[in-house]
Amino acid sequence: MSVFDLETAARALMPKEVFAQASNVHLALHVSNSYVLVCASDVASEKPIWNQSFTLTNDNGLSNGFSFITSRNWFDKVFRKVTLSFDSSLFTLIPEAFFDHNNMEEVLRFNHPTLQGETKQLEVREADSRMLFEWPASSETLLRMAPHIRVMPLAFLMARFAHHPQWNESDQINLLVSDGRMVITAKKQHRLQLLNSYDVSNETDVLFHLSNLAIRLSFDIEHVPIVLMQGPESMSLEVLETYCGAIRKSPFMNTLHPIIHLHSICA
Repeated sequence: MSVFDLETAARALMPKEVFAQASNVHLALHVSNSYVLVCASDVASEKPIWNQSFTLTNDNGLSNGFSFITSRNWFDKVFRKVTLSFDSSLFTLIPEAFFDHNNMEEVLRFNHPTLQGETKQLEVREADSRMLFEWPASSETLLRMAPHIRVMPLAFLMARFAHHPQWNESDQINLLVSDGRMVITAKKQHRLQLLNSYDVSNETDVLFHLSNLAIRLSFDIEHVPIVLMQGPESMSLEVLETYCGAIRKSPFMNTLHPIIHLHSICA
C-alpha cells in the first residue's frame, strides 16, 4: 500500500459476522497493479454482505496486490466459493478444435513474445474455445491458503459476459475501463469477433481503439450498442457520445465495481 494507516487497516479487517456465514458466502477478489477489490456476498442471491476497495502502490505490479490479500484475515475461515480475477494483457482465445495441451506455451508465446511465466488454460464453453494465459506466480501463497480458489484473468470474465443472453444483443461491443486498461469484446450475429486488451489513459484512447475495431470488423459505431463498464475512476463520456450513437452505461448497480458484478454473473 502507498501509506499504511489505522483507517485502512480497520477497513481491511473482515467482520466476524461475515465469517459466521462463510459456508454460504461467495468471496470475490480482483487484483490490479494499483488496487484490490474484495466482496463477500450470499451464494444464493449474490447480495453483497461486505465489500471494500484498497489503493496500492504499483511498484511490484500484481505481486503487491497478492501480498496485500495474503496478509489479511480474509482466509481465517473456508468460504463456500472463492474467485479471483487479475489484470493481464497476456492471454489469447483459441477454438476448441485447435487446442492442444502440449503446445499451449508455444501458442501463447506466438501472440505474446514477452511471456515469461507459466501458461495455463480455462475453458470458455459459450465460445467453444479455450483461453490461454500467463499464470500469476505471485498467487502461489494465496493458493496454499485457499486451495479451492478459482484464479482467472479479467479477460476470461469478459469473454463469458459477451455470451450472456441477458446482457447482450446479437451485435454488441462491451468495454471495461479500469486502472489504465481497457478490455473489449465485440460480437456480430451472436458470434464473438474480438477479445482484446489495451492500455488507455482517457476517452480519446478508447475512441481510437473503437475506431480501429470498427474499420477491421465493419462495425457502424454510430449505431451498434456499446456497453461501457467503468472502474472507480470516472471518465467523461462526452467524446465517446459524439461518435458513438448507441453508447450505454453499465447495466449494473452503482453500489459495486463492475468487476465484482462480473464475478457474480460469470465466475
